[in-house]
Amino acid sequence: MRSTPDNAVEEIWKAFDTTRSLLRLDQAYLYILGIVGLKSLSDRGDDETVRWSEIVSESYDMGVTLNAALSRVEVAYPEYLGWFGDLDYNLKAFGDHKALNSFWQPVVSAIAKIDFAEMLDRDPLALHRLCIELSERVSLGSGARGRFEEPEGLAALMSALLAPRDGQTIYDPFCMNGAALLSASLLAKDRDPGAGLDLYAQTLDRKAAQNICLNMLVAGEHDTHVAASDIIRDPGFIDGRNVKTFDRILCTLPFGIKSWGGEIAQYDPFGRFVYGLPPATQGDFAYLQHCIASLADDGVLVAVVPLSLLFKERREGEIRRRIIEADLIEAVISLPPKLLLQTSVSTALLVIRRTKPEERKDKILFVNASKGFLPGRSQNILRDEDIAAIEKAYMTFSEKDKFSTVCSIKIIAEQDFSLIVSDYVIETPDLEVTLDLGEAVQELDRLRRQRAGQYERMNTMLAKLMEEGEGD
Repeated sequence: MRSTPDNAVEEIWKAFDTTRSLLRLDQAYLYILGIVGLKSLSDRGDDETVRWSEIVSESYDMGVTLNAALSRVEVAYPEYLGWFGDLDYNLKAFGDHKALNSFWQPVVSAIAKIDFAEMLDRDPLALHRLCIELSERVSLGSGARGRFEEPEGLAALMSALLAPRDGQTIYDPFCMNGAALLSASLLAKDRDPGAGLDLYAQTLDRKAAQNICLNMLVAGEHDTHVAASDIIRDPGFIDGRNVKTFDRILCTLPFGIKSWGGEIAQYDPFGRFVYGLPPATQGDFAYLQHCIASLADDGVLVAVVPLSLLFKERREGEIRRRIIEADLIEAVISLPPKLLLQTSVSTALLVIRRTKPEERKDKILFVNASKGFLPGRSQNILRDEDIAAIEKAYMTFSEKDKFSTVCSIKIIAEQDFSLIVSDYVIETPDLEVTLDLGEAVQELDRLRRQRAGQYERMNTMLAKLMEEGEGD
C-alpha cells in the first residue's frame, strides 16, 4: 500500500488547527473536505467551474465565495446534486463577513499549498489514498453506537478478497465514511487503470452521508450513490418488490444493536429473512440476511462479523445452519484482536458467494489469521504480508498447517454447524522433547521400589489387624 505524500496530510491537518476555536474535529472535517474537493477539482483540470484563484484572493465575503463555488460544481456535475446542501460556509454563527474571512482564509491558505496535480502525476490514485488516510485519522464513525469503520489494512484485505473488476457494482450497506468503497475502487484501478465501478453506500444519517459524498468528490469518484436511512426499516436501494442486488458487497455488520427493527422484519415486504427471523433484541443475522438478499447471482460478500455470530445457538444457530446448508459460505477468517479502534470485540471475516465454483461446492475454507499483525498501543494493524498470506489462502482455496484448512459441510454439521476457526484449524504446540534413557530407567526403578515398599507396609498392617481380631 503506497502512502500519500506527508506534506499533503500535514497541510490539511494545519487547516484543522485553525478551526478548533469554533468547531469540533468531526464538524471541521466536512467543511475542510469541501474546500479540499474544490482545490482538487481545480487541479484536476476544471478551474473554469471552481475558479480557485477567486477563492484564494477573496478578502471580503469568503463564505459566500465558497458557497458559490460549490453551487457551480453541482450545476456542472449533476451527479453531485444535493451533496453540499448542509455545507454552508456563510453561517451566521461564525460571525459577520469580517469574522468569516479571518476564520476561512487560513484554511484556504493551508490547502492552497497542496499541489494535487503534481500528486496525481506521481500516483494517479493519490487522492483515493489521501481520503482513506484522512478518514482513518478523523474516525468520524466512533460516535455511532454499534457501527464501526474499517481501518485501512482491513479495508484493503476485504477489497483483495472481493477482487472488484471494471463495470461492477460495489455496495457498503453500513457505510460510515466511504473508505472501504474507496479501497475497492483503488484496488480495481490499480490493477486496471481504466476500471470504473458503480459505488453504492447506505448510512444512518445525513452527516455520515455528506462525509461519504465529500470523500468521493475529493477522490474524483462520479458514479456514487448514497442513501441515508435505516437498512431494515427503509432499504435505500430497491428494485421493484426486491432490494437491489450488487456484484460485490463489503461491510462491517453493526454489533449488538438491540432495537434493529424486528417488528418490521416479520412483515418484510422484500422477503429478506428467508433463513429465519432473529430474536427481537439481536440484529446480527438480520443485517447479514439483508446483505445476502442484496447479492447478485454471481455476487460475493465480505463482511466483518462479531465472533459470537459463528457459534450462537437456538434461533440464531438455526439461521446459521440454514445458511451453511444453502452452501453460501465460502470462507471464515479469524482476525487479529483490536483491529477496530472503537471496540475490543473479537471479529472474523465471512466470505459469502451466491454461486460457488464447482470445486468449492459443499466446502468451507477456514483461515486462522489471528496471529499475523503489527501490534499497536490502542489498535493493531494488518501489514501487507498479512494481507497477502490471507489472499493467497483464499484465492487458491488451499490448506496450510496451523493456518488454513478446507472442511466439508458434512464435517461442519458434526460440529453442530459451529464456524469457530479453532474448531477446524488445529494449533498444536511445538514441543521439543529430549529423553535420557538412563534417567528414565532409574526413575522407573525408583517408582517400582516405592510401590513395593507401600505394598509391604500394607501387608504388614493387614496381618496385624487380623491378629488383633483373632485375639478378641
